Amino acid sequence: MAKVRQRNWLLIITGLLFVTSIALLVFTTKKKMGIGVCYHNDLMYEQNQLIPDYERGSDCYCAWSGDIVCKDTERSFSYEDFSSEGLMFSYTFRNLLEKTSPDFSKVFLADINYKDGVIDIILEREVFCTEEGQVPTQIGMYEKRDDSMILTTVTNIDESIYNRSCIILNNFSLTSLNFSKSDSPIIYYQNESGLLLDLKSCYVGGRFYAPGVVFRDIKEEKLCTCNGPEYNCEPLK
Repeated sequence: MAKVRQRNWLLIITGLLFVTSIALLVFTTKKKMGIGVCYHNDLMYEQNQLIPDYERGSDCYCAWSGDIVCKDTERSFSYEDFSSEGLMFSYTFRNLLEKTSPDFSKVFLADINYKDGVIDIILEREVFCTEEGQVPTQIGMYEKRDDSMILTTVTNIDESIYNRSCIILNNFSLTSLNFSKSDSPIIYYQNESGLLLDLKSCYVGGRFYAPGVVFRDIKEEKLCTCNGPEYNCEPLK
């Protein structure tokens, strides 16, 4: 009788271990595939978990698909309104960082150049690279509005390959940017968690300038410095 009870307990324990293993496997697979897992401000949220301070709406939660859904706006963070038409996008490695994880909210407007009707917008941001400095594969897109332009990227986040914090440069080359309906259009970057970042550009005389850039305002005959989005000018001597 004792042997039968012992056998029953062994079967129960074996069954529990099997169920636990299956549950752990499903949980791990979901994370690797991005199912039921959302990222916002570099934090991970599970399916149905509320996401506080989400800038695109209130009462937002993580959906099974991995999208962030807000009940009040009934819209999720997606790339539906973005395009790559007329865009030339490139990325280059700059340097490795002595830190465990990159800060995905650290995105800086490094420079803006104009040549032959083309504007080059160069961003500096933190991502994961390889130990040898290989930059993860990525694509660039943009969304143009009457009073602003939003730049964004989609980056390979396979941490089994890319696991070293680094700084990279993204170059967005665009033509035919017309903001005639706005006196002070703004350039934003939307990171891959949906966070919208003001790149602190200046807009003077139909041209954008990066923060810290000194430029000449020909119309006003002044020398100006971009402090993003404001700029300070002094008369030319």
